[in-house]
Amino acid sequence: MEDLLPTLQKAGVLNFEMETATLYTLTSLHGLRAGSISAVYANRCTNEFKPDAGEENAIKIANEATKILYEWDKTKRRRKKRWLFPSLLNIG
Repeated sequence: MEDLLPTLQKAGVLNFEMETATLYTLTSLHGLRAGSISAVYANRCTNEFKPDAGEENAIKIANEATKILYEWDKTKRRRKKRWLFPSLLNIG
């Protein structure tokens, strides 16, 4: 386990956390969907921590993503489709 950080660095990993995997697994088992947005608070390489770093932007992005998904779901229901395809969105 002590080799984990150097291994992740070598692989180019910029973020790691454990809670999202559980969220994705549980929602998938129940036929739901989930998403995740990460704000970086800690630099594990330098042991630096920045509380509240990026939190406001993460909240704004999550809110906007929720609005977009809501609109897409309305489009699917209106068109009586199970899946969303770009052609349903009439973009452009």
